[in-house]
Amino acid sequence: MLVIFHIDDFRVDNIPTCPNVLMLSTGVVNSSSVELNWTTGGTEILNGLLSIEK
Repeated sequence: MLVIFHIDDFRVDNIPTCPNVLMLSTGVVNSSSVELNWTTGGTEILNGLLSIEK
């Protein structure tokens, strides 16, 4: 099986630096999860949510 594809308009950009996290602390901790709390640096456009499963 022969597969041919083309890539056009490819661009590589530098990613922006991550904002500093201030006053990192834990909230509720149990056997399968932990709640993390922090204060943002004040210049963020959008805050994200990270979920890590065991």
